[in-house]
Amino acid sequence: GYAVECTDASTAFVELLQTKGFDAKVLNAITDELPLGLDYVLANAVLLHFTRVEAEHVIAKVYDALNTNGKFAFTLKQGEGEGWSEAKLGAPRFFCYWTEPQIHEVLENTGFGAVEISGDKATANSTWLHIIAKKTENNV
Repeated sequence: GYAVECTDASTAFVELLQTKGFDAKVLNAITDELPLGLDYVLANAVLLHFTRVEAEHVIAKVYDALNTNGKFAFTLKQGEGEGWSEAKLGAPRFFCYWTEPQIHEVLENTGFGAVEISGDKATANSTWLHIIAKKTENNV
């Protein structure tokens, strides 16, 4: 089995997870160091709130933290450009949208070997992209 570690950059979310019995920790993926020797990293609805440069930085940090054959699974919103929205939470949140070719380019430039991308229609105007990237032996 895997040893799972729950993290979030938001103290409020970490406290909520802790009240539900999870051993959650605050982690800022942009500024904090990631532990080495990871087999799997899941970032659900995380990278879409980073600028493209920040996302590329975090992807490189995850690559460095993964063991050979480790996987990085994450989600992004499909589209072009970036902007702010107050939808759903009533507070401003930054969104960066991605195309499949952009994702492939960043992952390949980082060194990931195998990349799988699938789409899931979230709303009439929004599609989630589910990405799984593998750090293969040939790319270490």
